[in-house]
Parts: sequence; C-alpha cells; structure tokens
Amino acid sequence: MPTLLFPNLPAALMEDPDGDGLRNIGEYAYGRAAKVPDHNTVPNATVVNDAGTAYLAVTFKRRHKALDLTYIVEATSDLTSWVEVTSQVGAVQDLGNGIEQITIRDSQPYAPGAQRWMRVRALKL
Repeated sequence: MPTLLFPNLPAALMEDPDGDGLRNIGEYAYGRAAKVPDHNTVPNATVVNDAGTAYLAVTFKRRHKALDLTYIVEATSDLTSWVEVTSQVGAVQDLGNGIEQITIRDSQPYAPGAQRWMRVRALKL
C-alpha cells in the first residue's frame, strides 16, 4: 500500500533489481536475496517414493508462517488445466532465518515418458 513516505511501494514489489528474472515479491516469497542474482535457489522437480508409489514432486523454499502470502502448488499434463496438489512428502525443514523447505507431490503416480508439469505460485494477500 503506498504511503507518503513510500509512494512507489506497490511498484517496488514488481521490480527485479538484481536482474535474475524474479521480481521482489518472488524474492521475498521464496527466501531469496532481492539484490543478489541467485539462480540456484529455484524450485527443484524430482520423482519421490511415497508409500511405495513414485510421484513427480517439487521442493521449494518459502517464508515460515508468512501471514501475507499463500502458496499454491499445481500440476498439469497439458499446460492449460492446472489442478492444485497438496500432498506433502516428509517433514518441513527449517533452514533458519525465517525460511523453510517443503516438498509437495503430484496427485497422479509418475509414469516415465508421460508429460507432466508442476508449478508453485506465491500470492500476496
């Protein structure tokens, strides 16, 4: 919300001062440094075993107990119809400094050769 002291605050959320392709809101949401091009901290896709079944999964960093953000993990096989997935694999890992790491798996079992994608969206409340 803009104030007299910070009239450009909403615009600042959409800036990318370090040029790494992630806007300030994303840098904040995923625990990255807004002024350091840190490409190595993007979500990581893997195949995990959950109760004897293989699933595509995404592991990502997020703000611990962020009251101003909500995270949505989605999966698709056609890049047009995204479905929210919520099955957590393992425990959330505390990385310190208010950042944690979590793994969420797809709702459909992994099939080698099948096309399937996952994404993580962080929404500012």
